[in-house]
Amino acid sequence: MQRSDLLKNRINPIIGKLKLTSIDRAVIKDFRNKLFKDGYSGNTINKCLSTIKTILEAAEEQSLIQYIPRIDRAAENPKTKGILSVEEVKKLLSFQWMSKPAHKHPAKPLFMEQTGNILAIVTGLRISELQALTHADINLKENYITVRRSWNNRLHCMNEETKTGKERIIFYSDKIKGSLLKLINDNPHGKKSDSFVFYSEHIDKPKDKRAFSVALFSALEEIGIDEDERKERNITFHSHRYFLNSLLINNKVPLQKIQSITGHDTIDMSTHYYRADEMSDVLQITDSILAEVI
Repeated sequence: MQRSDLLKNRINPIIGKLKLTSIDRAVIKDFRNKLFKDGYSGNTINKCLSTIKTILEAAEEQSLIQYIPRIDRAAENPKTKGILSVEEVKKLLSFQWMSKPAHKHPAKPLFMEQTGNILAIVTGLRISELQALTHADINLKENYITVRRSWNNRLHCMNEETKTGKERIIFYSDKIKGSLLKLINDNPHGKKSDSFVFYSEHIDKPKDKRAFSVALFSALEEIGIDEDERKERNITFHSHRYFLNSLLINNKVPLQKIQSITGHDTIDMSTHYYRADEMSDVLQITDSILAEVI
């Protein structure tokens, strides 16, 4: 990425409105930490810092500032899993996802793929757990999902338990209910209890996991996160789990409650299931990022 692009896409959105005289060591440190938190690599962060330094050097030569503050480089550590910001997720869910037109095939809504991504964002479901959901796992009366199995994408068969071997219950709001009901009603294979919620053309197989990622990547481009940035920030479908975890922690949801939702394997959840009223705070938080798009 050229310096002009770094300035436009990375630097200006964070410190572009500040006066040159206001850019001190503390401001630069906060800027560096913000990029790191957003998932950028040490290499990209250092390129941004170098660009800032060049600007400040030119400002000092023209006597616009009295001195150049110390700029500490970022450690070039291995990339961590990227996390979208709340603002980016809101943008991502503010429009209907569409396929890209090809040849004589016009663009069409990616309803299933978008619903799968939304469900993962607000529940923290792993892709294999999402694929494994059947009609029997969706309680439309009391608004909860029973997560009890996972789909084996290597062997193309059902694992009779989740990654951690523990069943869990996740409540969802009415904003999700309508989309789940539509998927159930639209299933060409019928409404049997063992029918996949995220179905494919084959009755005994769920939607290919790649479809959810391809749809996500295309939607990310629509909000200005191109392939280079996505790879740089290491944003994948699994990033939804990290996003939800971060969102709930930042809103001071108790750790045990978060782990009961995401199925974290460092706590024994077999002795406690939360009631719907105990999850009202979580639903309020996740509902705040949803838009009426589907």
